[in-house]
Parts: sequence; structure tokens; C-alpha cells
Amino acid sequence: MLISKYQISQVGLPPHIRDLFLNDAKHPSNQEHAEVSSLLRGYKQELSNLEARIALCRNFLAVVRRMPFEVMAQIFEDYMKITGSTNPMSVLCQVCVSWRDIAMSHTPLWSERAVRVHNGTIAGSIRPLEGPAAALQAWAKRAEPMPWSLKVVATRTDTLQPFPCAPLYFILTSATTKNLQYLAITGDLQFTGTEALSVAEVHSVVVEGAERTTARIELPLLSNLRKAVLVNVHPNILPHHFSWPQLTHLYLGSALKFSEAITVLRQTTNLQRACIDFESHDWRHLQSENLQHRETVTLPYLSELTFLHAAPLGRFFNYGMSWPNLERLQLWYEPEAWWNQESMRLIRSATRLHVVALGLIASANYFTPILDACPFLTHLTFECVTTYVHLFEFLELSEGETRLPQLEYLGIECDFMDRFEFNMEWDLEYPTGPQYEGWSQHPFLRPEEALANMLRSRSPGNAAARGCAPLKQFIIRISEGAFGDPLAERISNALAQFEDQLDVRLVRGSRTKCPTNMKLTHWDRGLENSLDDLWAFSDNQ
Repeated sequence: MLISKYQISQVGLPPHIRDLFLNDAKHPSNQEHAEVSSLLRGYKQELSNLEARIALCRNFLAVVRRMPFEVMAQIFEDYMKITGSTNPMSVLCQVCVSWRDIAMSHTPLWSERAVRVHNGTIAGSIRPLEGPAAALQAWAKRAEPMPWSLKVVATRTDTLQPFPCAPLYFILTSATTKNLQYLAITGDLQFTGTEALSVAEVHSVVVEGAERTTARIELPLLSNLRKAVLVNVHPNILPHHFSWPQLTHLYLGSALKFSEAITVLRQTTNLQRACIDFESHDWRHLQSENLQHRETVTLPYLSELTFLHAAPLGRFFNYGMSWPNLERLQLWYEPEAWWNQESMRLIRSATRLHVVALGLIASANYFTPILDACPFLTHLTFECVTTYVHLFEFLELSEGETRLPQLEYLGIECDFMDRFEFNMEWDLEYPTGPQYEGWSQHPFLRPEEALANMLRSRSPGNAAARGCAPLKQFIIRISEGAFGDPLAERISNALAQFEDQLDVRLVRGSRTKCPTNMKLTHWDRGLENSLDDLWAFSDNQ
């Protein structure tokens, strides 16, 4: 670096040192060399201190320091949800003092805790309290002012604990669990260590066995329980004190037998919403006589019901229940050409129905029973591979037939596959000419024409003339692929004539898939939203 003589005179050097630098032809003596070396060391120290001051000033002026506490706290909460760290709080607290202060003072960050128990105990000595046991107790005390959640992962072996351990109830006393509201227990359910816990405030529980077992499991007394998620849990192995009548929300699965679910549902007289995941086709082998000659139990508050994989509706004569206020029914369903009156009575009050057909194909005649069973529908979503001309004709309002007179929102999915026989009605050449003009329902009616006739009959003017509610929204979803592309264009042309009368949409995509790895958590901490998203055929439905 070249420095001019003028700069040398201006940098504030001691005069005799400055003169040495200005007289660069002079060879420095040992004393002068030592003096300049000492001066250099001092300047380096000053430079280090100055750089530290600059860094401190820059950190103080950083944008992140100007963020409100609430914003940083929300960022930390989002981080806690997505991080893969086994100790995320430690990561946050070690960044800087301000981050540590936010993490320590924002109690929602302390609202969820997972603990691993071995043969019902947690690692750590009691006197003095240390190890994981001490950490759990400290966590519980910090989370105590607000509702918090505990997940117990239970393991069991035939050997004793190889290190000091403490019973779970010794660490989580009634004082530290008074605001514990969410409890999840997974793993080996026979030795959870939770039976002696005092958890009077718990209103939501998730119990998920590592595998299906017939041995009775350990659970605490849940006197305030309202919402339950039970997976790989045979209802008969739950403790006798389990609060079935108090439940308002229930998820039952998986590999559940139909007879087991019926027994449970008959006990949940305060149920408001339920999701049942049946063992595939198990209900087909159950004799109807097993469900007869029993007193009918009314579930007066049940308003929403979901069946995953197989809905046991259609062929049984007596379920021993009634759902007089059922509003929303969502199901995977294997079509039945005939329904008994008991099944039709069960779901008669439904106003929102979403049907996804199991199997590849079925004639529309196989779906008419479930539609006839719900005469008060305002919302209908129908996902199947079927004879669409017959389906559109079934839904068409006429002087002789006014099916589903209150229908306002209709969604239909058309899943086309190349070289599939049920596509033929979309692909044949149809005869035209005067000889066919008098046919009201001739066998060569194009599906898009049947669709247009149905929409026309449900347009505001025509529907009102028949004393029915007009259709407000119609969505048709066409599967992707070379076969579906030209059909989508034909349907789009048919819909165009109704754009000024109602909300008509054509979307592309595949049918709703039955979940095989849905994340099962507490109802109001993700499960409810997951179920809603599963059936989100459209934003408005």
C-alpha cells in the first residue's frame, strides 16, 4: 500500500516516528526498530478493539433487532414446528442473549414436550433429581402457566432399566400437570407409566399402539376428556373408566372391525364429529342378525361423519343407532344397487354429501340409492367412474321428477382412462336427423348434452318454476391425459352457455385418494384441518 508523505504527516504519529517515515533513506537503529515494533503492537490492539466496536454497532443496527417481540416469537414457533433438531430450544437459546430472552419468556414455545419412558419409568435419579427426569420437571414448571401438551413414547423390554430411573407420576405431580390439556401416548401401551398420573384438565388424547394388541393398556383417569384419536387400539382393551359418553370428537382406526366401531359409537352419545377407518371389506362378512334386536341409541349431536376406506352403509337392517341431526357425510363407498330402509333412515338428514367410489367402475344406477337417501342435500360432491349420461339425467329436474330440490352446490369428477369401456359414451359417433328430434331420452344422447340439460333445469328461472332451489355453483373435474383433453374442451363449450346464470367451473386433476399415511394428531392441532383438506374438492364446498 503506497502512502504519500502528506498522508504520513496527517495520521497522528509521534513526531520523531513521523520523521523516521518521512526520511525513508535513513537506516533505523535498534532502538528505533524496537520503538516502531511496540507502536505497531499497540495499533493492532486498537484495531482489534475498533473492529469489535464496529461489529457491536452493526449487530445493534441489524434489521432483526428492530422486529417486534411478537414477530420474533412467531418465527420461533414456526421453527419449532418444522425443525428436525432433538433439542430446538437449546439451538434458539445459544444464538444470542436477545434470542434466549425471547425463547425463555415466550411460553407457547414450551407448550409441547415429548418424553420416552422405559417400562413405565423415566431415566434420572430422584435424590438428587437429575438427568431427563429433572429436565421434564423443569419443563413442566415453565409451561405451567399455559395449556401444554405431553407425548409419552413407551417402550418395554424384559430387562431392568440399566440406569437410575424415576416413576413418571413422581415427576409429573398434580401441581405440575394442572394445565396439561393434550396427552399423546404411543408405542407399547401396556407399560406407559401414565396410569397413576393426575391429569384432570386433559381434554384431548391420542393413543397409538405400535401394533394391534389384545392386552389391556394403561391410561390415566381422563375425567375431562372430549376429543380422542385411537389408532391400533381395540376398544375392549381400554380401561373401564375410559370416558366414551363424554366424547365430542372421535377418530377410530386403523384395521378396525365394523362390529367394534358399532359398539363404540353406541356409547358416544355426545359425539359431534367422527372419523372411522374400517378394515377393508370386514363389514361384508358380518351377519345382519348380529346387529338386530337391540335398543336404538340416539346420537343427537352428531353432525359430521367420515368413513375412510369402506363405508358400512346399504345392506344392514339394524345398526342400533340413529343420527337425527347428521349434516355432513363424507365417505369412500362401494356402490350398492339396493339399500335397505335402515341405512337410508340413518343418513336422511344429511345436507352435505361427498362420495368417492371404491373400485374402478359402476353404473349410475348403483349410486342412486345413496342420493335418494339424502333428499335434503344442499351440497353434493360425486367422484366416480360411471355412466355420466344416466347420472346427469338422474339429477335433471323435470315435471315428473324433482330429486334433490334443495341442491345449490354440485361437484362431479370424471376420471377417464384410455381404452376404458365406460368412456365409450363420450367417444361414439351419434346419429342426428329429424327422426331423433322427438326423442326425449334417446340412447344416443351425448354426455355434454345431458349435462347441459341438467344445468338448464337447475338454472334460476327453471328451478324456481318447479319449486326448487337454483344451482349456485357447478364444478366438474376432468382427469389429466390425452383422452381427457378433447373431452374437457367439449364440456367447456357446454358450460359456456351458463356462465351468466351460475358459477360454473372446469378443473383438471385426479380424484381424492384415500390417505394411507395421514398424520394423526390431536383434533384441534392438525387432524381436523387434515380431514377438511382431504375433502376440499373446491374452495366453496
